[in-house]
Amino acid sequence: MTELQNHLGNGLAFLAVLAGLVLFAAMLGALADLILKQNLRERMGLTALPPALFGVAAVLYGLIAFTLVIGLFLLILATIGVPITQRGDTPKELADAFLFYVLRIAGLTTVLGAVIALPFTLIRLKLTQKQTDTATETLFNEKINAAANDLHAQRRISEWKRKDGYVDIWEDDIIKRNAAIDRLQGLADEYKGEYGAAARIARLLSVYVRELTREYPAKTAPDDASPNELRKWAGKLEPARSDMEKAVQTLGRIRPLLGGKETPDAIDLSGANLQGFRLSALDFRNARLSAARLQGANLVGAQLQGAILIEARLQEADLNGARLQEADLNGARLQGAFLSGAEFDEATSLKDATLRGASLWEVDCTRLPQFTDRLDDIFADASVTPPGGARPGDDGWPKHWATEVLGADFYSAWRAWQRSIGFDPDDPATGDKPQP
Repeated sequence: MTELQNHLGNGLAFLAVLAGLVLFAAMLGALADLILKQNLRERMGLTALPPALFGVAAVLYGLIAFTLVIGLFLLILATIGVPITQRGDTPKELADAFLFYVLRIAGLTTVLGAVIALPFTLIRLKLTQKQTDTATETLFNEKINAAANDLHAQRRISEWKRKDGYVDIWEDDIIKRNAAIDRLQGLADEYKGEYGAAARIARLLSVYVRELTREYPAKTAPDDASPNELRKWAGKLEPARSDMEKAVQTLGRIRPLLGGKETPDAIDLSGANLQGFRLSALDFRNARLSAARLQGANLVGAQLQGAILIEARLQEADLNGARLQEADLNGARLQGAFLSGAEFDEATSLKDATLRGASLWEVDCTRLPQFTDRLDDIFADASVTPPGGARPGDDGWPKHWATEVLGADFYSAWRAWQRSIGFDPDDPATGDKPQP
């Protein structure tokens, strides 16, 4: 009887192992199909895991599942064989042994179920996350669409006409539009790094400013104006509309959310009317400002690194401390511009730029050869180092530059020099000339 029991136990064990191997092969085939054909790593939301590491984890998972399946089959067969393998036991002992095997099966089944459910749980979590992301993106789109709708908000007012009495007319609702721009800035901050929020909002506001420029074009600088007259004219310039100025200010605030140079077209204010705008300390790196009208604008401390300012109008603009490294100022008009502390580098392009009547203060031009041919058109004092490194009293020091640091007297000395070069406010001469 003992020999028969042993043969029976070995046979049952062999059948268990065989069944486990068949099941494991089927599971391994299904797993390989998912990995190779259906991109299981992506479906499970494990794209951050390197493919090699994911493959090792998948094999380890398969071995664990295989071991549990084999163990379950062996327990089932052992449970069935309890009456056969138990010798001389009482019915109570037989029942206890049977119950012990059943409990072991229950525990092993629970563990095996959790292991098998693991990939499906991860896939379900991935789908749930995707649904949540879709709902969040939908909400974002609804918010940005609502704000965009308010960008063309209008209001109805009644106006008295002598012949017709009170007549209802429509006008742009400036307050509501400013509020919409505020909401757009809030959305850029709320969804930073998601859905390209900042870039989408930047492009939207750029289009808004360019389109309003068609209705409110820049004022034309007076012909043959002296620097002093140009300064007075530029000093009186005001933003065409408050919502236009606010939109550009918002662009300068959300620019850090755009990253590096991967979105060079996000801020495109080419040809825009920016006259008299207050843009100090704002960030316009890599922005497109070609042919923009910036006369009288306050750009103190503005970040303009890499900005495209081709043929931009910057007459009498305050560029105190502006960062212009790698900026393209080809053909820009900087007559009378205040460049105190402005930062340039070798990559700053000043080709065909007009600097007549401009001033430099606290700028080191030693490694800026692009200023070499423009020193006669610029006023400076001893706080500036010209190309070549000359100092006051050296042969290379421009004759009309002050030989000492003027401090508070700089402004009046600069304006006096402007008058001395032939631009008498009371008797304008030839006006501003393009740089030869």
